[in-house]
Amino acid sequence: MARKTVNKNNKKNEKKDYGFKNKETKKQKNDEVTKLVEMILVVLVIFAGFYIITSFITKKQSNSNSTENVSEDDKIIQYDEILIGNIFNQPNNEYYVLLTNDDSYYKDSLNYYSQSYNQKEDAIRLYTVDTNDLLNKSYIAEQSNINVENIKDFKVSTTTLILIKDKKIQKAIEGDIEVTKELIEISK
Repeated sequence: MARKTVNKNNKKNEKKDYGFKNKETKKQKNDEVTKLVEMILVVLVIFAGFYIITSFITKKQSNSNSTENVSEDDKIIQYDEILIGNIFNQPNNEYYVLLTNDDSYYKDSLNYYSQSYNQKEDAIRLYTVDTNDLLNKSYIAEQSNINVENIKDFKVSTTTLILIKDKKIQKAIEGDIEVTKELIEISK
């Protein structure tokens, strides 16, 4: 009989322990959920802080770079400057391409006369190419090779004015002085 009492007491104790363990695991789960919620809130607060700081800095920079200080020339999108690789791919049937180098002594004169030419009513479209552009470097050489049918063979060494008609080079003038003279002539 003593054994039965001990077994009954053990079963009661086991039930009590099981109930206690169940409460303990619920408490652990609640603690884990609470920690998870806290971590999510901390992450959200950090993101909100970064968002506020970033928007403040961006707003401050946009105010300092207001459009009041930008001239009308800076707002215009450049459609006349092209890459050498695209000189045969322009939509016009006939057009000029002026290839210039920023280091040229005649750069200002060339720009002036090309703008003067573009203001004419009957002007053929004039595109410009900056030979200093890194995307044009593969077409720059010591010796020019201008009268080509394939653009891969095209090479230029100095300031050049090209007249293109029906996707073929009709006329090519090389040298700062010669190109300037031609721009003066076609600007009349």
